[in-house]
Amino acid sequence: MTGYRIRSLKSDEMGQLTELRTAFMQDPVGTNLEFVPDAQPTLRWQEYVRKHLEEDPRQVLVADDGKRLVGYLLYKTRSDFPITRRYPYATISDIYVMPGYRRRGMATGLMETCLRHLREAGVTHVRIRVLAGNEPATSLYKKFGFLTHELIMELELSS
Repeated sequence: MTGYRIRSLKSDEMGQLTELRTAFMQDPVGTNLEFVPDAQPTLRWQEYVRKHLEEDPRQVLVADDGKRLVGYLLYKTRSDFPITRRYPYATISDIYVMPGYRRRGMATGLMETCLRHLREAGVTHVRIRVLAGNEPATSLYKKFGFLTHELIMELELSS
């Protein structure tokens, strides 16, 4: 992964991270959400990220090329989950690399760094959701040993 660095987000980079997240939410390969980039959801998401940073800055990882952020991974250790689990677990909610930077090892670097942090924290299980047709992401996760655990089905009701 020469020329790229994986690290925690710096406090003055929220604007760049928000731009990456907007690109992720508009990428039909990565998400099926109907994303409307207006101020209120963006402010809520930024507050969500700030809470992650306050809890543990390692939960907001970024890839930079020396000039700008080109990818990110957001995860949360689920110690606050209201249902008691038999094991400590975490959830990876977002992983995104800009299209022009894909297939260069950045997503792998983000995942390796995340999983190392989680192991160090004593987490034993990690969950991630992926669209059924997102083969590049599915392939990446399988490379790390992720298995299909749950199937989520959706029905669009006509108005």
